[in-house]
Amino acid sequence: MKIEILLTIVGLFLSVCVNLCAIAFFAGQMKAQQEAHKEQLKENKTSFQNTINEIKKSFKETVDDIKQDFKDKLHDIKENITEKMTENSKRFEENLSRLEGKQDKHNSVIERQFLLEKKEEVNEEQIKVVNHRIKDLEAKVG
Repeated sequence: MKIEILLTIVGLFLSVCVNLCAIAFFAGQMKAQQEAHKEQLKENKTSFQNTINEIKKSFKETVDDIKQDFKDKLHDIKENITEKMTENSKRFEENLSRLEGKQDKHNSVIERQFLLEKKEEVNEEQIKVVNHRIKDLEAKVG
């Protein structure tokens, strides 16, 4: 019976040793997997950071392009407005010159009319004087 107990103890001891070896083996594998996961996480983090940096760079380039396009459009608008203002100024000067010419003609007509009205007043006064003389002469003759 002692052999049976001894065999049982040896069997249990071997079983414990095998289990300990299995535990050590699987613990080693888990440790290796954890290290692999950690390394993968580091790679993913680096990749993610690179992606974020690329997005930031792309966003900055896009914003810079939009700014430049906006500046270009503003410059075009400024040139267009300046051109239109120059055209309008020329038209205004032409119209003003034309109106000044018309005003000068009108003023000339008014001045001539004023002179004619003065002459008419003088002529009417002369006619009155002549008529008065005729009456005086008729009164002497008659």
